[in-house]
Amino acid sequence: MDVDAPLFKWSTIVFKGNDSHQNEELNVKQKQQSTDWSGPLQPLVDLAMINFNAAQRCAEIQSNFISYLLDANLKQLQALADTKDPKSALTSQLAFIQAIDSRWCDTAEQEIETARDVQHSITGILEKSIQDAALPEAFSNPLLKH
Repeated sequence: MDVDAPLFKWSTIVFKGNDSHQNEELNVKQKQQSTDWSGPLQPLVDLAMINFNAAQRCAEIQSNFISYLLDANLKQLQALADTKDPKSALTSQLAFIQAIDSRWCDTAEQEIETARDVQHSITGILEKSIQDAALPEAFSNPLLKH
């Protein structure tokens, strides 16, 4: 036995996947399957994108409010530390609380507006999907198509 000779000859291996005709048929089937499901599942993708965008918007609104709140608290604390008169400190604190309350209400209104937009978008997609007759047919018996 030759020491330098390979134990196994790679040239004798025949892979079933190397046939170009089989690869083409497989690619055609995969494209057909993806188009079969992309239409009926598009409303679900749209719903997911609407929810994703709404979550991003709410996170942005809350992040902005928290940044404002922290900044305003630091400024108010510094203003209270510099104030010598208790009456002006109390007046300043009341004005600060009113400003925070107003900003909090604005933030809540923005979040409610975002929720309403999401509700209208989802309702529109659901109404369109219910009216679409192809949707129930697509899921009636998917195994027959494949």
